Amino acid sequence: MACKNILTDDEQSICHHCLSELPYTHFLIGTNNLMYQKLSPYINIEGAYSLVYFRKRGNIQEILHQLKYKNHQEIGELFGKIMAERINENKEYPQFDFIIPIPLHPKKYKKRGYNQLTFLCKTLADKLNCSCEENLLIKVKHNKSQTHKNMQERKENVQGIFQLKQPEKFSGKHFLLIDDVMTTGATLESAAKELLKINEAKLSIATLAMVE
Repeated sequence: MACKNILTDDEQSICHHCLSELPYTHFLIGTNNLMYQKLSPYINIEGAYSLVYFRKRGNIQEILHQLKYKNHQEIGELFGKIMAERINENKEYPQFDFIIPIPLHPKKYKKRGYNQLTFLCKTLADKLNCSCEENLLIKVKHNKSQTHKNMQERKENVQGIFQLKQPEKFSGKHFLLIDDVMTTGATLESAAKELLKINEAKLSIATLAMVE
């Protein structure tokens, strides 16, 4: 999916060389990393994590494009395994109860046919011994793309776009909220604030990539 070379029998979607060359953050999930520092002034979170730095015109941009727009869900499965291994490196971090993917609006889901985060989150849940919950957080407003907006416009664009469905069933749980890329964090902030309305909820956040 990156260099377009032929894979060997023991490689899945991305060759070992391209995987080794990705710009890994080397974060441990928790509070001592750049992602937590960017998000914590706005959201009451337990910790944060991102696997790699997003770089335009690099392999990670092509890989994420294949995952998001070309329905290559096997990429999500592969990165779910890698993320779980890295998250588990922080032995002192508490266990999660539920993995929550950022949802798509029903119109976008119908058009695309899938949520690019589903396989990633299900793999993470399996490896982290918790559950993937795709029906608690729903997207109720079909907002415009964030791509060409500045930080303030991004925040305004995502206000009130998420709602909870039967939150009373999830009191006191620790959630891990997942997205593919964090740019300004506006979408994550909006989703996180909704999840934190749940009684005694704890929240951590992880993404596949974050913009440097």
